[in-house]
Amino acid sequence: MVKRYGVEVSGTCRICGFVGKTEMHHIISQAKIDRIERPDLRKNPGNIVELCKPCHDLTDSSQYRMWYLRRE
Repeated sequence: MVKRYGVEVSGTCRICGFVGKTEMHHIISQAKIDRIERPDLRKNPGNIVELCKPCHDLTDSSQYRMWYLRRE
């Protein structure tokens, strides 16, 4: 089975149940992980949820990333 960030990929979105291509979402963002110096959270299965692209795009971190990239 394929793993991303140390978590097995099921191919099922945890929010809407879509089956297909998914992405891994860090509940505590990777940027915050760096700020609080907790690299263990990057691969902690309790901090990662598998989402389809549309659901991932609805997360705050995705919204922030789009805003940040637009201002550069």
